[in-house]
Amino acid sequence: MTYFPSVDDEGGLAGVFQRFPRGVDSLLVFHDELLRGESDLTVGQRELIAAYVSALNDCGFCFQAHRVYSALYGIDVELFDGLVEDVDTSDLDEELKPLFRYVRKLTLKPARLEQDDVDEVLDAGFSEEALHDAVLVVGLFNLMNRILFGHGVDDHQARYGERLAKVLKTPVEQREERNETDLGSAPYQAFGRALADDKKSDNTEE
Repeated sequence: MTYFPSVDDEGGLAGVFQRFPRGVDSLLVFHDELLRGESDLTVGQRELIAAYVSALNDCGFCFQAHRVYSALYGIDVELFDGLVEDVDTSDLDEELKPLFRYVRKLTLKPARLEQDDVDEVLDAGFSEEALHDAVLVVGLFNLMNRILFGHGVDDHQARYGERLAKVLKTPVEQREERNETDLGSAPYQAFGRALADDKKSDNTEE
């Protein structure tokens, strides 16, 4: 469902983007540059941040979508319950915990960030470039979560549950390889082109 009467109830985020296309192309380019471009963070780590931010914000749609992407790149999706509860006691790799403490604070209490929070991440061995990319992912998904909430897009739980089950059938070693092979890919722009094609098809039928 959506809150906006003119948006297709079954269309979800795609329906919102088709109805209100302003800025969508640029937004999807940014998704690809940030989530699939070169980075000191792996694709899987960036998708894990996206899913984690969405879970903290209770955005079911984005959480489920990016949990699937996380799994696609070899992330253990069993992490999320513990991670949302408490970074320190979760099963997240120890070396990632300083970064995810930062991500959590930036999402939930951004005005309380201090130099010590940055220093903890850098002292753990992350580059400034990695932290910058993490900040951008946090910012992007706080934006996306609010776009979904503001339009009343539901979580499509059943659909993403089916996708996750299919992804998990692939051995984790093969999924981890995609962190390298998918660098530079543009799945979000492909999504945008599919939306445009659907829109053209609808107009033709009219």
